[in-house]
Amino acid sequence: MEKIFIDRENGIAYTVLAIYSIYHSANKERTINELVDEIRTMFDVHNNQEQLMKLMKRIMSKKEKLMITVDVKVK
Repeated sequence: MEKIFIDRENGIAYTVLAIYSIYHSANKERTINELVDEIRTMFDVHNNQEQLMKLMKRIMSKKEKLMITVDVKVK
């Protein structure tokens, strides 16, 4: 596994983008592993840190309140 060192704000930004992507997808019911996979995808897609931070700030500044509900189920 390749190690990549990122600062805390970038880690938060990648997570926000992953959650935003899931929020706007048809399948909102995801496992923890699928969330982690989505965060990894954001690493691959958004490799410019300046653009990453701008995108996160744009998502966070939206007037609409994005609500995320976490329902933990053991199957």
